[in-house]
Amino acid sequence: MAIRHDGHIWAVAADPLRWFEREPWWDTQTRAPIGVDVVNVKVWRVQVRINTASPLRTMEIRRRPHSPSWVLTRINDAV
Repeated sequence: MAIRHDGHIWAVAADPLRWFEREPWWDTQTRAPIGVDVVNVKVWRVQVRINTASPLRTMEIRRRPHSPSWVLTRINDAV
């Protein structure tokens, strides 16, 4: 598994953590479609590196329901 960001391919270097968060759909939509989950947002925290000699970075990515793409929301030096 890898993440493409800032013109580089970042290889995932450890098992990712994943969870779901609740999203306040009323901030982005006037109505929620019946029978459609617009609340649960997938979130992944992954430790990545460009190559085996580079330092680890921690990226947090999220994907809104029914969206085909992921959004990078945070990137930090790994602890």
